[in-house]
Amino acid sequence: MDNYTGGWQVLFPNAGGACTVNGAPHTFHGEASVVPWQCEVVERAPGVPEVRLVVRLARTPFRLERRVWLEADRPVLRIQERVINEGAQAQPFVWGHHPAFGAPFLQAGCRLDVPARTFLAGDSQVSQSAWVAPGVRSQWPYVSRSESAGGGTVDLSVVPGPEAHTDNFGFLIDLEEGWYALSNDALGTGFGLVWPLDVFPCVWLWQELGGTQGYPWWGNTYVMGVEPHSSSTADGLATAIERGTAHTLAPGEQLEAELTAVLFEPRGRVSRVSRTGEVTFG
Repeated sequence: MDNYTGGWQVLFPNAGGACTVNGAPHTFHGEASVVPWQCEVVERAPGVPEVRLVVRLARTPFRLERRVWLEADRPVLRIQERVINEGAQAQPFVWGHHPAFGAPFLQAGCRLDVPARTFLAGDSQVSQSAWVAPGVRSQWPYVSRSESAGGGTVDLSVVPGPEAHTDNFGFLIDLEEGWYALSNDALGTGFGLVWPLDVFPCVWLWQELGGTQGYPWWGNTYVMGVEPHSSSTADGLATAIERGTAHTLAPGEQLEAELTAVLFEPRGRVSRVSRTGEVTFG
């Protein structure tokens, strides 16, 4: 947290709280999010560079590989990832992506479209400033407010400004497809992300909108994470194993995932983002 400056981290093999599994201590959000990766730039096609990233973790025998490139003729970013168990025993893990959005793109009135049916508020919220009631299930996007926040419901698909002084955390579950779109109509810019639902069946929604007055945000941070994840628990890998939501790879086994990100010009509500980055409205 001392070194977090935003961006887009890969959370692996842990996400959420620190824990210990099979004698290995896992840091908050996992080793892959904080260690350096080897990087190589190659030419995927004439005029199309590709970045290849590799890391071999120290605390678990996982190797992670990423290939990232921009399409030549569209504002589309393609990401191909693979995790490999190079150990001699089966290894559990959780896996998540942590893109964080801030100003000037993030501002009051930004709209989040996601094909989720349910919002499950985190059992513990970041601070007393949270609007959502801990642990409560709501029909997305109208989420139950806590009694301390005045009760009723709040539409979390519409982002409030920093003057809201709130922070909220929970899980978007019961997804029909693996995509979301975050639109800023005032700026005429939107961001869409697509992923395989069998690998990342839920989305973590983290809003730090000037609500945390103490460490590490001190009341002046305005950021929102909309994060595809393999497990809907923020208590770390050990809890995911207990709840049966952790992935496991046998020795030599691997798991692949392909994500697509796209920038687009908003034209109302987004009804779908395809795996190749086409955005449909209405």
